[in-house]
Amino acid sequence: MADRIRYNFNAIRALPASPGAQRVVLQKARDVDDALRSVGAETRVDTQAGPTRARAAVIAGYEDGATAEITRRNLLLALDAARDPVD
Repeated sequence: MADRIRYNFNAIRALPASPGAQRVVLQKARDVDDALRSVGAETRVDTQAGPTRARAAVIAGYEDGATAEITRRNLLLALDAARDPVD
């Protein structure tokens, strides 16, 4: 017998605007920024929490002398900092 799934589209639409989701987005940006600054990367964080969603960006890799290897290392470090811990 097949089970049916009924989606709650109102809840799905409300999720990006929820205070909890906005806190997570902004905290992830801070985690990435902290990780990159710990290795000396120059970063800029741009965040916006609005009525319908939160947005965050960490811009890095524009410092003088940045090479492809340094940029790659910083990207991998940022990805590690943004991941959720495994319990």
